[in-house]
Amino acid sequence: MEKVQLLLDQAGGLVREAKTKLAASGELFNLFSITRIERAEVNTHSAMIAELLSPEGRHGQGVHFLELFLSTMGFAHECSLSEARVQKEQTFAGYGRVDVVIHLRDHLILIENKIDALDGNQQLKRYDDIGKASGKNWQLWYLTKKGTEAHATSHCDASYRRLSYREHILDWLERCEKKQLGQRAHSRTRVKREGLLLVDSVEKVGFLRMPQDG
Repeated sequence: MEKVQLLLDQAGGLVREAKTKLAASGELFNLFSITRIERAEVNTHSAMIAELLSPEGRHGQGVHFLELFLSTMGFAHECSLSEARVQKEQTFAGYGRVDVVIHLRDHLILIENKIDALDGNQQLKRYDDIGKASGKNWQLWYLTKKGTEAHATSHCDASYRRLSYREHILDWLERCEKKQLGQRAHSRTRVKREGLLLVDSVEKVGFLRMPQDG
């Protein structure tokens, strides 16, 4: 029994060493272990986005995916992204829970990820109040399948920016994929495969195969 335990301990050490090396190359990153997106659950997409955006995410790419996201959205800033924090479903007492929040040194970005659920009463207005109370430069982004407008009873004339999965998120994911070109061929193949699976899962919940108008 002692010999078995010794072998298990040795194997565990080798596994930990291998994981450290894989994490450095980004090969450990698996969207499905983070989001269970293969089940096409709507709430997994916020988890996926937040994980990719986080400099501490298991993708092993540091700030690069966040940098690409902000660039894709045309968001200009002078902050060091090494100081950035990304939180999923952050609760603000008295205001509600925001799906994805990007904390930069001088900026706050609040992202409401609206798939099929209806807007809450004064929901974006409350998030607007969060931004105003933050003491930072802030933006409120409203992410939907096609970039549709929020209901008037939600925004109550508060300023917000519309984003879409069809355009903005897919564009960003393509840029993330291209970022992997500096990695060795095996890693690129893995990223490409997972990217295709992700797009396929998005199609399954109707994000891409929808009429263009309306």
